[in-house]
Amino acid sequence: GSELLGQGDLPQAILALEAAVRSEPAREASDSTQLDEAGREEARRESVAWQLLGQAHADADDDAAAISCLRRAVAADAQNLAALLALGVSYTNELDASRALDHLRLWLRRHPDFASLAPAEEEAQLYLRVVEPAPGACPWSLYLRVVE
Repeated sequence: GSELLGQGDLPQAILALEAAVRSEPAREASDSTQLDEAGREEARRESVAWQLLGQAHADADDDAAAISCLRRAVAADAQNLAALLALGVSYTNELDASRALDHLRLWLRRHPDFASLAPAEEEAQLYLRVVEPAPGACPWSLYLRVVE
């Protein structure tokens, strides 16, 4: 399937990749830290198969199918950064900004080169933590209400 995908034969790649993921026994999503090395490798292979199928669907402009496959890829291996990024892109294509941002932020946090750029706490959450307990007690609450 991956060779067909590389050649741009999307219909045949999708058929081959669907056959590949169907031939794999269904596994429960589990915490990869609790798997032995063989289990982690199996989860990685399963994740890559779902990722490739998702990418084939995305390349064929079927983002709904791509999202379904890419979610399974991330469920099998939460560290599959390519699947996580592709999932964010597919959500963007489907105009689901909230989920797109969630997945792209998650990709940013998990990527070793960019993890330091990811904010530790989102601005909206910080705002709520500061203002919600006592809205009038916050010294800049008046300013915040004016800006809103």
